[in-house]
Amino acid sequence: MTAAAQSVSIQFEGGVFRVNGWRPPAAAPAAGWSSVFAVFAGPGDVPSLLGSYSIDQNALVFRPKFPIEPGVRYRAVFRAPGAAPIERIFNGPAKDTKPAAYVVQIYPSGDVLQSNQLRLYIYFSGPMSRGVVSPR
Repeated sequence: MTAAAQSVSIQFEGGVFRVNGWRPPAAAPAAGWSSVFAVFAGPGDVPSLLGSYSIDQNALVFRPKFPIEPGVRYRAVFRAPGAAPIERIFNGPAKDTKPAAYVVQIYPSGDVLQSNQLRLYIYFSGPMSRGVVSPR
C-alpha cells in the first residue's frame, strides 16, 4: 500500500459513509461512483447497497437509500484507481433489548375450566396490538 493510500480512511457517522483523505476527481468515473466506493450489508457475495453519492468537503459521501438496520454488519470497500482496495467493517446500531410484554393474569383462574367456557381474559404487562407476533 502506498503512503497516499494509507492516509485514506472510511468513516461511518449518522447513517452516512465517508471516504476522507482522497482527492476525488471533478467528474464521476465512467462506471459511476459505485465502481470506486461500495457498501455491502451482511456476509458473503451480496449486491451493494442502493443509495446516492456526493462530494462534500473533498470527501466522497455515500447515503444509503434505506436506513441502517440494527444488528447488521456493513462492509465498505474503497477502490482508488491504481491503489490496493481499502475495506472497513461497521456494525449497525445496537438492537433494542427492551423486554417483551408478558402474561400477568388469566381469568377465570383455576385448575379446571368448564367445557362450555366461552370467555377467557388475558392481562398483559404492556399494551398489545393486533397482528403483531413476537419473532421468537
